[in-house]
Amino acid sequence: MNLIHLNYKIDKAKYTKIFYDIHQRGKWYQWKQFDAKLSWWKVYLENDSDIRHLTKEVEQDLGIWGMETYPRFAYLFSNNNVPPHVDEDDMTCIQINLFDINPIIVIEDKEIPYECLLLENGKLQHWVDPVPYDRLMLKFCMRYPWEEVLSKIPKHLIESYEV
Repeated sequence: MNLIHLNYKIDKAKYTKIFYDIHQRGKWYQWKQFDAKLSWWKVYLENDSDIRHLTKEVEQDLGIWGMETYPRFAYLFSNNNVPPHVDEDDMTCIQINLFDINPIIVIEDKEIPYECLLLENGKLQHWVDPVPYDRLMLKFCMRYPWEEVLSKIPKHLIESYEV
């Protein structure tokens, strides 16, 4: 399974504040293949936007600055889910939890709690079950082969592989 826990400690207070400062620039995310509902708020930091620089420090730390990372903050409201799916393109992502409670993502029927996760979500079926609390993450989505993204991550950040 191409899934690795990264030993990266983000300044949660700083990036949660950034999210709340720019949250009004976001929009409700709607899945193409599932029924529409107001459950997942996303703020995209587009390359040509005046907020794109806000994640540069994290991307530099992770070794991915300079790649097309399509950064976004994703806020999933309590008691909502992300249905089972495989992302439609060959995507690898880094998901960083910004709240105190470790979120759980289900990948190929295995529950994976995480703080910072590198995941080949374009090849693995994954989903998020509903829980009674909100979740916030900073996510980088890269349309590069798994091996290329993995080669950019500093070795000291690679904590453990999931099998």
